[in-house]
Order: sequence, then C-alpha cells, then structure tokens
Amino acid sequence: MSSIPSSLRQLVIQRAGNRCEYCGISQVGQVATFHIDHIVPSSAEGTTVADNLALACVSCSLRKGARQKIEDPSTGQESSVFHPRQQQLKDAVAVGAEQAEQGQFSQRSFDEIIAAAQSAVSSQSTS
Repeated sequence: MSSIPSSLRQLVIQRAGNRCEYCGISQVGQVATFHIDHIVPSSAEGTTVADNLALACVSCSLRKGARQKIEDPSTGQESSVFHPRQQQLKDAVAVGAEQAEQGQFSQRSFDEIIAAAQSAVSSQSTS
C-alpha cells in the first residue's frame, strides 16, 4: 500500500469537486471518508501520480478493488473498468448519483450505475 502525500490527496479531492469520480455521489453527508483510488492499481504497476488517482466513495472503491477488467452484466463480455481520466459517464450515472443524494439509493441502483458506466466504457472503446 502506497502513501499518498497530503498535497496530492488535496489535489485529487479538489479536482473531483468532493465527489466520487466513478458514480458522482458527493462526500458531503457521507459517514465514511472517500478513498483515493489508484485507477491503474499499484499491483499492476500503476503509479501514485495525479493522473492515476481518483476520488472514490467506499462502495465504488471496494467494488472496483484492484480490478482493471470486469464482466459487463448486460452483455456478459469482459470490458475495462471505468477510467475517469479517459472516459465520461452517461447521463444515467448522474441520475443514479442524484438518487443517492436524495436517499433513494439501493444496491440495485448502485448495480445499475455500474452497468451504465460499463456500457459507456464499452461503447467508447469500440468507437
């Protein structure tokens, strides 16, 4: 596990607008502190530099873990995990984050957010 300097941690938080860069949920009002995530995991030789770090809510951080590939639940095909520096989330993900902030968040909502993000990744990688 690498140590992230305080100045780099603050840069990541400010760049993200204090929101999870995977699902968009705000840190404000959350009990758990968001994680600084290595987009390309350290275990896969990902470096501790600003472009490889993302602010992640606990749910997204734990669900992603050190994975770089994940099965798309809608197609069953393997696709890359969402990369917040190279890809943009679709509107469905923003709607999911808004639902979460309004307390309408459930595991199903989270799974739908992840599926929408994976779909966005798949369509962008084939473009």
